[in-house]
Amino acid sequence: MAENKEILIDWLNDAYRMEHTVTHILQGYEIDAEDYPDLVLIIRDQLEQTREQA
Repeated sequence: MAENKEILIDWLNDAYRMEHTVTHILQGYEIDAEDYPDLVLIIRDQLEQTREQA
């Protein structure tokens, strides 16, 4: 049973790190897309959703 708990904790930690990685990637995309306002809005929306999940 303890092994299952450790596996779950490891999985949750990995998921948490992935959400933070995606946040940093999206921030870079937002900067790169500054000449495309419609795209910036989409990226910001996704960034907000990602932050809420992290």
